[in-house]
Amino acid sequence: MDASSPAGPLHVETEALRTELARVREQLARQMIEKQFLEAALTAMVEPPAATVDVNAVAAETLEYVLNAVHVDIGAIYLGGEASNTLRLVAARGLDSLGKAALVAVQAIEQLSTVVLAEGRPILVSAASGDDERLSGLAALGIQSLAAAPLVAKGSVRGTLGIASRSPRRLGDDDLRFFERLTRQAGIAIANASLYHDLQQAYQELQSAQERLIEAERQKVAIQMAGAAAHELNQPLTVIIGYTSILLQRSDQSDPNYPMLAILERNARKISEIVKRLSQITRYKTRDYAHDDTILDLRPESPE
Repeated sequence: MDASSPAGPLHVETEALRTELARVREQLARQMIEKQFLEAALTAMVEPPAATVDVNAVAAETLEYVLNAVHVDIGAIYLGGEASNTLRLVAARGLDSLGKAALVAVQAIEQLSTVVLAEGRPILVSAASGDDERLSGLAALGIQSLAAAPLVAKGSVRGTLGIASRSPRRLGDDDLRFFERLTRQAGIAIANASLYHDLQQAYQELQSAQERLIEAERQKVAIQMAGAAAHELNQPLTVIIGYTSILLQRSDQSDPNYPMLAILERNARKISEIVKRLSQITRYKTRDYAHDDTILDLRPESPE
């Protein structure tokens, strides 16, 4: 239809309204996604986490959420900090689809992430610039643009989140602003998981140290009790052995009591040897006993 006809201006105005309506809808959708992500991050901060927290698993889940929100399928999360100035890849997505060329994409995202870590701000690199070295070699993969933003929590940079868009998707300034807001919440979620992991590990180490201390104290008490028992048994045992020896000396072997006295003396001396070992215990050592129990090992030490 001719634009000069009465319906022409109306048609143009209708198309403009449709375009604006689509833009508003997209903006509202982004705001809703950001709100949901913020609520999820805040929930993760106040609700107790699972029994175990795998920071890498949380990072992978966060990355997938961000990629779906921004409508791209390639991304990676690196953890590190301003102090170390190093990055460690903990989660990646979409690289399998690139095959052998995945290394090129990883290197490009990592290079951009390193710059982001140093400058502490989000960066968008578009293929439209045509002369950015960071996109060198990516055009053949159909990658249109790269973006990376710092993962910040409590004023400290914890790492970076980088994404790459493939044809025909090209990231723009609005995408970068939306992506930056998402990475702020991502930083909170990952930092919260990392903090809980550190606290959990510290608690486990403390618990292990406590258990070792209790065991050491228990062994110390067992050794002290063995020494005390040896001391208390030694005195009456000495009397028994002494009187038994005297009776044997005064008895004739034809005496019917003589064999019983001999057995009594022999076993009393065995007990005396055990008591002597009790008094000489300096370290805790056990051996297996009946019914899956363990007892204090009083056997003589093997010569080394």
